[in-house]
Amino acid sequence: MRSGSPLVAAASLALFFSTGCSLLPEPPPLPARHDFGPMRAEASPLPWSEAEVTAPEWLQDSALHFRLLYANPTEIRAYTRDSWVAPPPVLLANRLNAGTRGGPRRLTLNLRNFEQVFDRPGSSRVVMQCHAGLGPGTVGAPVAERDFSFAMTTPTGDAAGAFSQFPTLIEKAVAALRDWALHESVGR
Repeated sequence: MRSGSPLVAAASLALFFSTGCSLLPEPPPLPARHDFGPMRAEASPLPWSEAEVTAPEWLQDSALHFRLLYANPTEIRAYTRDSWVAPPPVLLANRLNAGTRGGPRRLTLNLRNFEQVFDRPGSSRVVMQCHAGLGPGTVGAPVAERDFSFAMTTPTGDAAGAFSQFPTLIEKAVAALRDWALHESVGR
C-alpha cells in the first residue's frame, strides 16, 4: 500500500492544481468610475464668462447617491461598486465652463440635489435640482436668479441605469441654463 501512496499523492496534487482556478472564488469586478461622457459640439456657445458650482457637503464626494422613497425617504445611500470620477459639482463646473464664449455674465449654480430616487422597487429616476444666478463678470450680486429642476426615468433600477441617464440629464440642464441666460441677457 505504501508503494501506491506517492502515486495517489501525485495524482491528487495534479488534480488540485488543474482545478485550482475553479475551486477559488472569482475576484470581485473592478469598481466602475463614470463621468458625463463625451461632450457634444455646442449648438451655440454658452453665454457666460465662467460658471461656479457649489453644493452641500453630502454632494462633495464621488459617490452616486440614491434614495428609496418607498422605504425610507430621508436616508441617503451610495453605491459601493460604481462612482463618479470626481464630485458632481466639479464635473458640472467643468461641463458648464467648456464652450463658453466669454460673455459679460457669470453663472453661479448652487446644486441642491443630484441623485437617483426610487419611487418603488426597480423603478427609478435621476434628479438634479439647483438654484442659478446670473451676475456681473466679477463677483457681485446676481442680476437674475431662478430655480431649476430636472428629472429623467432610468431604463433600469440600478447604478447602470442611473449612469446611462445622467449625461442626457446634464445636456438638458445645460440647454435650459443657456436659454435662460440668453433670455436674461437680452431682457436687461
